Amino acid sequence: CSSRADKKTAPCTQALLDAGIGRVIVGGIDPDPRHHGRGLAELAAAGIEVFDGVLPDACTAINRPFARWLTLDRPWTIAKWAMTLDGKTATRTGDSRWISGEQARTQVHTLRSRVDGVVVGFRTAVADDPDLTVRHVDGQHPVRLVVDPRGELRPESRLAQTANDIPVWALVREDAAPHRLDALERQGVVIVRIPSNESAVAARGRGLDVAAAWRELRHRGMRRLLVEGGGRLLARLLAAECVDQTLCYVAPKIVGGVDAASPVAGRGAARMDEAMPFAESYVAVCGDDVAIGSFRL
Repeated sequence: CSSRADKKTAPCTQALLDAGIGRVIVGGIDPDPRHHGRGLAELAAAGIEVFDGVLPDACTAINRPFARWLTLDRPWTIAKWAMTLDGKTATRTGDSRWISGEQARTQVHTLRSRVDGVVVGFRTAVADDPDLTVRHVDGQHPVRLVVDPRGELRPESRLAQTANDIPVWALVREDAAPHRLDALERQGVVIVRIPSNESAVAARGRGLDVAAAWRELRHRGMRRLLVEGGGRLLARLLAAECVDQTLCYVAPKIVGGVDAASPVAGRGAARMDEAMPFAESYVAVCGDDVAIGSFRL
């Protein structure tokens, strides 16, 4: 990359020049139209030896998710959860601290520092009262977002109480009660009103039109989001085709119980051939846990 436009980090072309690198081997051209070969020209003009087109097919395959992201009108969205061996994200009483181990949690904090926003649903915000900040590692805090259709986030919650220090956005329906929103705004919470689309399944009842919300977030500069629950929100995002990547931490524990929560709620598929496909999976050992990632086809 060669441009600073709309980027959180400095362009790597300038980093190579500053480091005095003498030879650069390139696998494939950056598909981002802001760069697309201009960086290579800058390197060559500076006298750096550039070898282009080395293993282009393999490198293009690696960058396929990034190329897809360039076509989106919403943020790239990573759905992350931790679950037990039997697929539970909490016990039957709702207790979920902690499923994964310290090493996995540290990785999640690193990921938080690399996204623009971290998102939870209203029920998760109430049940867990999370901070959603970056801890255990050095890094910038993301914007903390709550999908809160009716504006029911409590003003005394940790999120609201710290909104003046670290940004908190509440995504609400247009018909949310004004007195609730006023109370949150007094705490420093940014209210993002999303037009109601009653023809969309996600917008009925307590729900929000998440597709419209995600487009609004992209309009406000959000390029990469990390969704950390809960199950109802993930179900709505999957149904709206707003999930691009998954990251699941599996802990070597068994909870059991038909009433214990699972990662994705909603009605779910009726047939196995209706399951939503993901691919390009990767697996990594993370302390006692196993991290499994995949990308949407």
